[in-house]
Amino acid sequence: AAMAHGFFSALPKLILLCLPLFALYTRFLFHKSKQVYLQHLVLALHYHTFIYLWLMFEEGWTRLFGLVSPTAASWVEEVGDLWMLVYPVLMLRYVFANSWWKTLVKTGLLTGIYAITLGLGFVITATILLLTL
Repeated sequence: AAMAHGFFSALPKLILLCLPLFALYTRFLFHKSKQVYLQHLVLALHYHTFIYLWLMFEEGWTRLFGLVSPTAASWVEEVGDLWMLVYPVLMLRYVFANSWWKTLVKTGLLTGIYAITLGLGFVITATILLLTL
């Protein structure tokens, strides 16, 4: 129980440490945009803030609709999950003005690379917690 608490307490710090890497990845993937790294970092802050706020609101709305109907709650959750998939594509398309095809490919690459980064971060965090017990 103590290790699980320590792990979940470390997650926000892990995400904060990975955020500059997200900006670096967008800098490389969208290098033709001529934006400087700081602009990519602002985009990364915006996107991560969106994720935190959306997850917070989605959970609240799902529970609220769950009081009325489990079906309605399920629908709200599905729409929320779909929006989490659509939003980054729309955001990256708007900010970098690539074609839809390029935006979809680059969003997929960004998602894969960042998922690997977060996965490695989770493993490193868990390993550090295990070693410090």
